[in-house]
Amino acid sequence: TFVTLPRSSALLSRLSLPEAAKNDLQQVLEFESDRLLPLSRDEIYYDTIVRESGGKLDVMVVSVPRRVVAEVLSALEMANVGARSVAISPAAVFDFVRYTAKDDDEHVVTLVEDGGSVEFDYVARGTLVASHLVRGDEVASAPQISRLVSQESMAAGGAPGAVRIYAWRAPGGEVA
Repeated sequence: TFVTLPRSSALLSRLSLPEAAKNDLQQVLEFESDRLLPLSRDEIYYDTIVRESGGKLDVMVVSVPRRVVAEVLSALEMANVGARSVAISPAAVFDFVRYTAKDDDEHVVTLVEDGGSVEFDYVARGTLVASHLVRGDEVASAPQISRLVSQESMAAGGAPGAVRIYAWRAPGGEVA
Protein backbone atom coordinates (compact mmCIF):
# COMPACT_ATOMS: atom_id res chain seq x y z
CA THR A 1 0.00 0.00 0.00
CA PHE A 2 1.30 3.42 -0.94
CA VAL A 3 0.05 6.20 1.33
CA THR A 4 -0.34 9.75 0.08
CA LEU A 5 -0.91 12.47 2.66
CA PRO A 6 -2.63 15.73 1.69
CA ARG A 7 -0.51 18.80 0.96
CA SER A 8 -2.05 20.50 4.01
CA SER A 9 -0.24 18.05 6.32
CA ALA A 10 3.19 19.17 5.12
CA LEU A 11 5.32 22.26 5.01
CA LEU A 12 7.34 22.99 1.88
CA SER A 13 10.29 25.35 2.29
CA ARG A 14 12.65 26.61 -0.39
CA LEU A 15 16.35 27.22 -0.22
CA SER A 16 18.62 28.60 -2.94
CA LEU A 17 22.28 27.57 -2.71
CA PRO A 18 25.39 27.94 -4.84
CA GLU A 19 26.04 24.89 -7.01
CA ALA A 20 29.26 24.29 -5.04
CA ALA A 21 27.12 23.20 -2.06
CA LYS A 22 25.97 20.11 -3.99
CA ASN A 23 28.58 17.81 -2.44
CA ASP A 24 27.83 19.06 1.10
CA LEU A 25 24.07 19.37 0.74
CA GLN A 26 23.24 17.21 3.76
CA GLN A 27 25.53 19.28 6.02
CA VAL A 28 24.06 22.54 4.71
CA LEU A 29 20.53 21.25 5.35
CA GLU A 30 21.42 20.22 8.89
CA PHE A 31 22.83 23.71 9.50
CA GLU A 32 19.74 25.40 7.98
CA SER A 33 17.16 23.02 9.48
CA ASP A 34 16.28 25.21 12.48
CA ARG A 35 15.36 28.03 10.10
CA LEU A 36 13.61 25.87 7.48
CA LEU A 37 11.71 23.35 9.58
CA PRO A 38 8.75 24.19 11.84
CA LEU A 39 9.65 21.59 14.49
CA SER A 40 12.85 20.00 15.71
CA ARG A 41 14.35 17.34 13.45
CA ASP A 42 13.36 14.53 15.84
CA GLU A 43 9.68 15.60 15.54
CA ILE A 44 9.47 15.49 11.74
CA TYR A 45 10.30 13.50 8.67
CA TYR A 46 11.83 15.55 5.91
CA ASP A 47 13.19 15.05 2.43
CA THR A 48 14.38 17.25 -0.39
CA ILE A 49 13.82 17.78 -4.08
CA VAL A 50 16.87 19.40 -5.68
CA ARG A 51 16.95 21.17 -9.03
CA GLU A 52 20.03 22.68 -10.66
CA SER A 53 19.29 26.01 -12.29
CA GLY A 54 21.70 28.62 -13.65
CA GLY A 55 24.66 27.76 -11.42
CA LYS A 56 22.46 27.42 -8.34
CA LEU A 57 20.70 24.64 -6.51
CA ASP A 58 17.01 25.20 -5.87
CA VAL A 59 16.14 22.98 -2.92
CA MET A 60 12.59 22.23 -1.86
CA VAL A 61 12.51 20.86 1.70
CA VAL A 62 9.38 18.82 2.42
CA SER A 63 8.59 18.18 6.09
CA VAL A 64 5.76 16.29 7.81
CA PRO A 65 5.29 15.91 11.57
CA ARG A 66 6.08 12.37 12.73
CA ARG A 67 2.84 12.49 14.74
CA VAL A 68 0.79 12.82 11.52
CA VAL A 69 2.56 9.88 9.89
CA ALA A 70 2.24 7.78 13.06
CA GLU A 71 -1.54 8.40 13.23
CA VAL A 72 -2.02 7.28 9.62
CA LEU A 73 0.20 4.23 9.98
CA SER A 74 -1.55 3.27 13.23
CA ALA A 75 -4.97 3.44 11.56
CA LEU A 76 -3.71 1.27 8.70
CA GLU A 77 -2.17 -1.20 11.13
CA MET A 78 -5.49 -1.55 12.98
CA ALA A 79 -7.00 -2.52 9.61
CA ASN A 80 -4.16 -5.00 9.01
CA VAL A 81 -2.77 -2.93 6.15
CA GLY A 82 0.96 -2.38 5.81
CA ALA A 83 2.35 0.73 4.15
CA ARG A 84 5.25 0.40 1.70
CA SER A 85 5.80 4.14 1.46
CA VAL A 86 4.40 7.46 2.62
CA ALA A 87 4.46 10.59 0.45
CA ILE A 88 2.67 13.90 0.29
CA SER A 89 0.45 14.57 -2.68
CA PRO A 90 2.82 16.98 -4.55
CA ALA A 91 5.52 14.30 -4.51
CA ALA A 92 3.03 11.64 -5.64
CA VAL A 93 1.82 13.90 -8.47
CA PHE A 94 5.44 14.60 -9.40
CA ASP A 95 6.22 10.87 -9.57
CA PHE A 96 3.10 10.22 -11.65
CA VAL A 97 3.89 13.03 -14.11
CA ARG A 98 7.51 11.88 -14.48
CA TYR A 99 6.32 8.33 -15.10
CA THR A 100 3.71 9.30 -17.72
CA ALA A 101 5.46 12.25 -19.42
CA LYS A 102 5.87 11.95 -23.16
CA ASP A 103 8.98 14.10 -23.22
CA ASP A 104 11.41 15.74 -20.82
CA ASP A 105 10.25 19.28 -21.62
CA GLU A 106 6.63 18.79 -20.56
CA HIS A 107 4.91 21.31 -18.25
CA VAL A 108 1.98 20.00 -16.19
CA VAL A 109 -0.26 21.61 -13.56
CA THR A 110 -2.49 19.63 -11.24
CA LEU A 111 -5.31 21.09 -9.19
CA VAL A 112 -6.61 18.88 -6.37
CA GLU A 113 -9.64 20.19 -4.47
CA ASP A 114 -10.27 18.95 -0.96
CA GLY A 115 -12.37 20.60 1.71
CA GLY A 116 -12.36 24.19 0.43
CA SER A 117 -8.64 24.27 -0.36
CA VAL A 118 -7.00 23.54 -3.67
CA GLU A 119 -3.53 22.12 -4.04
CA PHE A 120 -1.76 23.61 -7.06
CA ASP A 121 1.31 21.67 -8.24
CA TYR A 122 3.47 22.64 -11.21
CA VAL A 123 5.88 20.13 -12.76
CA ALA A 124 8.25 21.32 -15.48
CA ARG A 125 10.96 19.36 -17.25
CA GLY A 126 10.66 16.47 -14.81
CA THR A 127 10.93 18.67 -11.69
CA LEU A 128 8.36 19.79 -9.16
CA VAL A 129 8.91 23.55 -9.38
CA ALA A 130 5.94 24.85 -7.41
CA SER A 131 3.39 23.62 -4.92
CA HIS A 132 0.81 25.91 -3.35
CA LEU A 133 -2.17 25.34 -1.12
CA VAL A 134 -4.72 28.02 -2.05
CA ARG A 135 -8.29 28.84 -1.11
CA GLY A 136 -10.87 27.43 -3.49
CA ASP A 137 -12.14 30.91 -4.35
CA GLU A 138 -8.67 31.85 -5.65
CA VAL A 139 -8.99 29.31 -8.47
CA ALA A 140 -12.76 29.19 -8.91
CA SER A 141 -12.78 30.46 -12.50
CA ALA A 142 -10.86 29.76 -15.68
CA PRO A 143 -9.28 33.27 -15.74
CA GLN A 144 -8.03 32.85 -12.16
CA ILE A 145 -6.51 29.45 -12.97
CA SER A 146 -5.01 30.85 -16.18
CA ARG A 147 -3.41 33.75 -14.28
CA LEU A 148 -1.79 31.42 -11.71
CA VAL A 149 -0.61 29.00 -14.43
CA SER A 150 0.84 31.93 -16.41
CA GLN A 151 2.76 33.25 -13.39
CA GLU A 152 4.29 29.87 -12.60
CA SER A 153 4.91 29.06 -16.26
CA MET A 154 6.84 32.28 -16.82
CA ALA A 155 8.91 31.60 -13.68
CA ALA A 156 9.65 28.07 -14.94
CA GLY A 157 10.59 29.25 -18.43
CA GLY A 158 7.59 27.73 -20.17
CA ALA A 159 4.81 28.88 -22.45
CA PRO A 160 1.51 29.20 -20.57
CA GLY A 161 -0.49 27.91 -23.54
CA ALA A 162 1.52 24.68 -23.66
CA VAL A 163 0.88 23.68 -20.02
CA ARG A 164 -1.34 20.64 -19.53
CA ILE A 165 -3.79 21.15 -16.65
CA TYR A 166 -5.51 18.37 -14.71
CA ALA A 167 -8.07 18.83 -11.93
CA TRP A 168 -9.46 16.41 -9.35
CA ARG A 169 -11.74 16.72 -6.39
CA ALA A 170 -12.16 14.74 -3.21
CA PRO A 171 -15.30 12.54 -3.07
CA GLY A 172 -18.27 14.74 -2.25
CA GLY A 173 -16.30 17.93 -2.93
CA GLU A 174 -16.98 20.67 -5.41
CA VAL A 175 -15.05 20.86 -8.68
CA ALA A 176 -12.19 23.36 -8.48
